[in-house]
Amino acid sequence: MKMENDDILITDSLEKKEILNYEQRIYIRDLFRDARAKALSNSENYGDLLFALEKLGNCLRGETSAIGALSRYKDKIIELASKSSLA
Repeated sequence: MKMENDDILITDSLEKKEILNYEQRIYIRDLFRDARAKALSNSENYGDLLFALEKLGNCLRGETSAIGALSRYKDKIIELASKSSLA
């Protein structure tokens, strides 16, 4: 079964509105993909994973420039991860 770009939406569970559009999802996916490859090649290259996690958290919170405490988006990331088929 082929899925279209808009068939999978990451939504806010309370407001049922789209949080990440298709382009944002692709951007975040690519950040994590690149960061994972760097970390696998050298275990000291985990900084890109933290950056990707911060970008995801900022997108989920609707922020564009805030960088800092990962605890600010912990709940949003946990909520998103719990919806995964891998959870």
